Amino acid sequence: MVIPIWGTRHRLGIAIATRSYKAYRELHGKVSAPLLAETSYAEDIIEKLRHEGLDDDALASRHQRKGVGDFAKSWRALLARIGEKSDPVASAVSG
Repeated sequence: MVIPIWGTRHRLGIAIATRSYKAYRELHGKVSAPLLAETSYAEDIIEKLRHEGLDDDALASRHQRKGVGDFAKSWRALLARIGEKSDPVASAVSG
């Protein structure tokens, strides 16, 4: 279920899932940026992996291409299913 947040819709222009909204409310409506806090530890690990031969740019590109491909496949399947469901309705309306 998706519920619009009418009070903030004009500012955010979104509707969010009920579970996400409840989690947000449990935090008393405060949003934080925990991933922006301290990143030097992660940067050190990535640097060590680069030193061992990891090409993180190539890895990121590969995962991004795979993600786009997977999304496109799911999207096409969704559109096909919508078409399957809407064809009988269109026939009933026009017939």
